[in-house]
Amino acid sequence: MTQIRTINETDARTRYVTRIFTLIELLVIIAILAAILLPALDMAKKKGKESVCMNNLRQLSLGVLMYTSDYEDRVPPNWNTNTVRVIS
Repeated sequence: MTQIRTINETDARTRYVTRIFTLIELLVIIAILAAILLPALDMAKKKGKESVCMNNLRQLSLGVLMYTSDYEDRVPPNWNTNTVRVIS
């Protein structure tokens, strides 16, 4: 006759508890990952702003080139009334 072994409830609980992370351990791991990833995310944000700025400069230069092409190689006038200088 074979004996059937039963697992005590406390043994099952302790075995289950030792397999999972506690909340504090999980928060520590998340904090470490955040500390590692935040500089990389900041650099990606800076690169995104840089590419937007480069695209804006490209569009402005294309606009100036198109203007000079249409208006006999003259550069666009400065419409800012605070800094308008008349060259004689």
